[in-house]
Amino acid sequence: MESTLSDSEEVLVDIREQEHPVNHGVYVVRIGKHVYVKRLKYDILAEGYEVISDNKDEYDPFIVNEEKLNDFAVIGKVVTTVMKTVI
Repeated sequence: MESTLSDSEEVLVDIREQEHPVNHGVYVVRIGKHVYVKRLKYDILAEGYEVISDNKDEYDPFIVNEEKLNDFAVIGKVVTTVMKTVI
């Protein structure tokens, strides 16, 4: 997500939006035992999500469909980045 978020940025996550299918947007998701921040787009024909990285040069998009949805969970929608305190 480097073009949208940097590795060191903290984000505010709205955990109220977890039911499938979620709206298009940037989400914190769990795939297996790993947690990611990815852009999700629901694909009706594939009956699953297209998982998209904004840093497309490093990561290709992929589909999480019916077979993989058991290992997939939406943790919440990324709302904004958190500003760091400056002293």
